[in-house]
Amino acid sequence: MKNSLYKKKQKTEPAAVEQLEDLGLVSVVDGSAAFSPELDACKKKVYTYLMRKFEDQQYYDEEMEPHTIPHGAQMVASVSLSGSELRVEFPDDDVTALLDAHGVNRCRGWKP
Repeated sequence: MKNSLYKKKQKTEPAAVEQLEDLGLVSVVDGSAAFSPELDACKKKVYTYLMRKFEDQQYYDEEMEPHTIPHGAQMVASVSLSGSELRVEFPDDDVTALLDAHGVNRCRGWKP
């Protein structure tokens, strides 16, 4: 059965593959181009960024009351003479720096 939306694979221009290879984005082995393994770390960071920006997770306090916090955040309690404070923080890493740079770090201003 033929699908009218099906299109045959077009061969990629050698010059385009060569440019991608020069940038380190693809590696060519036996005439086949594949994404470079070095991009795996980048893909993981993109996934982590999106999860921290959009997804939530459940946290249960000592009374087993559920709280919704940003995905990947950790609860941090601080106690001082003036009282105690409960807040959430992301790990101090490149992804958190990107969230801060774009103004989308959901841990800033979070209230229980």
